[in-house]
Amino acid sequence: MRRNSQAHRFTGFTLLELLVVIAIIAILLAILVPAVQKVRDSAARMQCQNNLKQQVLALHSFHGAHKSMPPYYGVYPSSGPTWSSSTSSLVRGGWFVFLLPFLDQGPLFSQIEDEIKASGYNVAVTIGATSTPSPVTTSTVVINGITYSYSSGGSTSTGGTASNHGIWEPSVRQTIFAVTHCPSDPSLGSGGLVSGWGGTNYLANYNVMADSLGDGTSTYDSGAPSWITNNLGYYAPASSFPRVSDGLSNTIFLAEGYAMCNGLARIALHSANNHNFGLTSSLPNVTVPASAPPTSLLPSGSYNFSYGMPNTFLFQVRPLTTACSRWQAQTPHITMNVAVMDGSVRAVQGSVSQDTWSRLLLPRDGQPVAFD
Repeated sequence: MRRNSQAHRFTGFTLLELLVVIAIIAILLAILVPAVQKVRDSAARMQCQNNLKQQVLALHSFHGAHKSMPPYYGVYPSSGPTWSSSTSSLVRGGWFVFLLPFLDQGPLFSQIEDEIKASGYNVAVTIGATSTPSPVTTSTVVINGITYSYSSGGSTSTGGTASNHGIWEPSVRQTIFAVTHCPSDPSLGSGGLVSGWGGTNYLANYNVMADSLGDGTSTYDSGAPSWITNNLGYYAPASSFPRVSDGLSNTIFLAEGYAMCNGLARIALHSANNHNFGLTSSLPNVTVPASAPPTSLLPSGSYNFSYGMPNTFLFQVRPLTTACSRWQAQTPHITMNVAVMDGSVRAVQGSVSQDTWSRLLLPRDGQPVAFD
């Protein structure tokens, strides 16, 4: 009996059919993957903007309670750079620490206060150290790819017992704040810590918080006590909304920044020499060589700003983590998200001019620029 060979023949894909299926799948992936990534980027950008919104509203709540902004760095009320036993019982830190009670972090702020009152210290200290004279030496540090020369020395401390207090207490400094993390930041690891501290992606505009004219030489407030003069840097006294004469809707409070930038950790609770938006890091007897390239940001010459020099340097757009400039703000998005002093959140195009950006940072230069 003859078998029907057709009934037992295996019907499979031909090579041509298989190639067509693969091509269709590739086309679908090419369409879907960018769409999914676009949705992710949009969600991350919205989260970053929401964080800005929460912090600027907290600033308004602080101002409503105290009739001033918090200091850029130090204690509140401000006391200047000279240490005083009368302020050792006050919380010391960056501007963000003073907003904690207005960001649902009241218990943490109370914990910091209680520890300071119990210990009598509000900083990291070494008790029992011996100070001996030492010669003044010249050292160098590389910032933004430029080697700067510093003069330092005069005394050396040895021995003693170190202890951490206030925001330096380990359980405090390692606190991770969701409101300070932008998920788009390529420099911040999943743990959220930078150099052993909770990191931040949001930098306060020094100029508005310190009532600065941005040129590094102006008196911050000629009508205030005599110690409030130029060159106070991050120890400048807290300013207030009425001092923003260019208008709250025309002045930036916060901008974005990488949490790790050129070896610098942007710490949530400690802004001095860490945030550097509108203020350089400390420049004590620093020399910028004549051969310095444009990345130095500062013209060649000598500078002596122990607590940082005010400025209005333009921000960076999506720089590589290896090209991050620690004296500038930077955004991981195609536009810079900023919190404006009136409580709004805006986007600034990367093509903005240096002059316009400067006008948006300065609170009372008499040249207000409105957002589009």
